[in-house]
Amino acid sequence: MAYLTVRTKGIEGHHKAKLESDRVVLGRSSKCDICIEDVDGVSREHCVFIKEDDQWYLEDLGTTNGTKLNKEKIDGRVALSERDIVSVSKIRLTVHVDSESQRRRSIAAPEHNVGEFDPAEAIQCTSCDTWVSVAHRLPGEAMVCPRCNTQLSIPQLVTAEA
Repeated sequence: MAYLTVRTKGIEGHHKAKLESDRVVLGRSSKCDICIEDVDGVSREHCVFIKEDDQWYLEDLGTTNGTKLNKEKIDGRVALSERDIVSVSKIRLTVHVDSESQRRRSIAAPEHNVGEFDPAEAIQCTSCDTWVSVAHRLPGEAMVCPRCNTQLSIPQLVTAEA
């Protein structure tokens, strides 16, 4: 099942919101499927996630502040891909789709088995052992460790099945 990782700028932690129906509305109204409370710049009904033919789309609902996809303000309906970043005011939502066609689009990358006590969506630097968040990065993408400047390659994270 597709889901969103929801983070608020300036607040530690995150939570997951499942995309359980073919139309999921995000906003500050309690009637929304994903309710964002107490955040300035979020409209009562801000944006909608729509599933059609195994593809997820995002659409802004005519808001004053707009909705961004990967730092670009959207106009109309746009297709979503794995690990896209949706921005609504101070809210950052990472898209996680659960379809075979979307998974095939991912860049080939080595696998990394996530241990039972490892932080979610993070890897350990090979030089300094610092845990580095990879929540907003695609497998195969390069990044630099913020602590020691070692070049890292984002692996495909694999969790053990329960």
